[in-house]
Amino acid sequence: MFVKAAAPFAVALALLAASPAAVQAASIEQPSVKVTYSDLNLATAEGQASLQGRLQQAATTVCGGEEGLRSLADEVNYKACRAATISNGLAQIHQQAASTVSMK
Repeated sequence: MFVKAAAPFAVALALLAASPAAVQAASIEQPSVKVTYSDLNLATAEGQASLQGRLQQAATTVCGGEEGLRSLADEVNYKACRAATISNGLAQIHQQAASTVSMK
């Protein structure tokens, strides 16, 4: 369960490499987007839905724009990127929430 933290937090969503070429280019800076959520009450369904929307928008930005207008292979990679990026963002939020609780 999430709670609204007193300190402001942000999650930087980074592109999770889904292709071998991206793994080879690991030294190249990956795109990221800062997602803030300190203004949300994550103990409510409304706050959680707002955070999910922010994560989805950030993943769209990080992974290269809206669906469509690309080859089937690129579309598959785009959808995999979005899913992995959102999952990564949620994991970062859980980790920050756990460390906040353990500091108290």
